[in-house]
Amino acid sequence: MIPKHTKPISNKMRGQATVEFGLVAILFFTLLVGIVEVSRAAYGINAITNATREGARWGIAASNQPPSGSIPATACDSNNAGLIAAVNNGVQGIGPITISAAPNSAPTSLGNYCEVTVTWNYQPLTKAFGIRISNLRSTSRQYNN
Repeated sequence: MIPKHTKPISNKMRGQATVEFGLVAILFFTLLVGIVEVSRAAYGINAITNATREGARWGIAASNQPPSGSIPATACDSNNAGLIAAVNNGVQGIGPITISAAPNSAPTSLGNYCEVTVTWNYQPLTKAFGIRISNLRSTSRQYNN
């Protein structure tokens, strides 16, 4: 049964839902932006790690071609188009990167290697929360045994 007379809502309670939403929304959106920033950084670290691995693998594999092959013996060079393409293929979507690559200058007991370093200048989407711009770097070394 529906009561015929309902008590009117007092003026003190009229804006309660709006105030509660405002308080919860601040916390929710702060948490949401933090999750997005940490996720972007984690994705970037994973992408540059895989890119350095692929670049080093390409550099050492291309250096092992027979001398009559079309790939030069010094493929582990940061100016080599194939190495740059191998690295750039792994870092799509994170922005500009810096690539440096160098073969070992003196043979070691483990054999020749190609070392590739990729640096990404991480810039947060927002300047809030004290998140600073930083360089994320990954280095990978592939040996030829």
